[in-house]
Amino acid sequence: MGGTTGFTGVPEQKDARATGGKSGGAAHGSRGGEPPDAWAKFKEAVVNVAKPVLRQPFERNEITRDVFKQITKKAAEKVVSSFKKEGVPPPANNEIDAKQRGKIQKLVKEYLSLSKKA
Repeated sequence: MGGTTGFTGVPEQKDARATGGKSGGAAHGSRGGEPPDAWAKFKEAVVNVAKPVLRQPFERNEITRDVFKQITKKAAEKVVSSFKKEGVPPPANNEIDAKQRGKIQKLVKEYLSLSKKA
């Protein structure tokens, strides 16, 4: 059923769409004036920026699968919520520019360092 990503054991990020959207996404998505699926696609784009940062520590067994998933989820939710809080719509075509990419990667690295201290 699940496909291979080319990296053994690297978790695939599943979100509310895979489970029928029962995470309350409609209530969150309507807040910014954008359709809920636009925010879900943006969240997925953020996760795709976060994954490469965590891949090497995961492959070196510095973090567990649960920590990998927790950090990607936390980072994506934080970025999306900050966009909504500022009233900024999700980027067109979910393209994240280089400056935003750098900020997301920095956030993920901070979460990674915090998880290693715990």
